[in-house]
Amino acid sequence: MGRVTPTTRPPADVVLRGEVVTPTELVPDGVVVLARDRIAWVGPAHQLPGEWAGDLPADPAPGTTLLPGLVDLHDHGGGGASFPDATTREEALIAVHEHLRHGTTSLVASLVTAPRDVLLARAELLAGLADAGHLVGIHAEGPFLSADRCGAQNPADMLAGDPALVADLVEAARGHLVTMTVAPEVPGVADGHGARDGRAAVDDVLAALVRGGVVPSVGHTDASAEQVDAAVGRARALLAGGRRSAAA
Repeated sequence: MGRVTPTTRPPADVVLRGEVVTPTELVPDGVVVLARDRIAWVGPAHQLPGEWAGDLPADPAPGTTLLPGLVDLHDHGGGGASFPDATTREEALIAVHEHLRHGTTSLVASLVTAPRDVLLARAELLAGLADAGHLVGIHAEGPFLSADRCGAQNPADMLAGDPALVADLVEAARGHLVTMTVAPEVPGVADGHGARDGRAAVDDVLAALVRGGVVPSVGHTDASAEQVDAAVGRARALLAGGRRSAAA
């Protein structure tokens, strides 16, 4: 079993003892040491380095199982609360705490297709939770999706590609918008012909996402394989161009 063994061990913030699940084995009497927001050490209790021995609980807590936290990259809510519908911090936190209670320690909150003002308001609200560490990011599922593949989303709110709206979402999310689901066949998404309002130099949604540091994904789409391949190729080219600009 691999263990982190730093040359100079930082003071322990938390020392947990119980049955420990690792990628390779189950340790009946194991220890997890947390220091400086990192997992500093994992292993059997009898092998705990002396620097942390004074923090070791006398016995494992009965029924305690320690395992890696779950990571959810696309989540609309929980516990009776919905991220797309939440209008207050308290409502959104209901969903966050529900998932944390069940072992999800890294959560990306997902929005759905909605009117422009609603999307911007929700992005700003969730950005506050991300600032506080309750979320690791925000995912926008729409509004540049196929009405023919709308699923549970409202097709009336779906839009042609609008790079300016992407830029506004990125700004409202204060750097926490990490992914956006798009349908590449929708005009203005991946064809270089997105709507403009004179404020942005981007020419479609993919370009706007790359400029904003947001990862595009494909979903709710009626695109052909060729259209998807073309969109992936365009995104790759945009990313490569961004790297060259940064290097220069």
